[in-house]
Amino acid sequence: MFLLLIETNNKSSQGHLLLILSMTTTVNYVFGAGVLSPSTGIVLNNEMDDFSTPTENTADKLPPAPANFIEPNKRPLSSMTPIIVLKVNF
Repeated sequence: MFLLLIETNNKSSQGHLLLILSMTTTVNYVFGAGVLSPSTGIVLNNEMDDFSTPTENTADKLPPAPANFIEPNKRPLSSMTPIIVLKVNF
């Protein structure tokens, strides 16, 4: 999301600029899978790591969670929470 607002006051030459920039990445860990596509230059993700494996702890050393085991048509549980905080009258 990118939002740029410019407001001018007719009574003076002062203007106000509001710039909002938001980015949410889904590569999971830093640099995702650590693989860069040679044809596109896109960093590949490792989102499958968000699922639990019955016999292994997660990369964060958490025990496997049965509710988060890999199944067809299922999305992994995630703690990603994108948010934009605005401060009014700054």
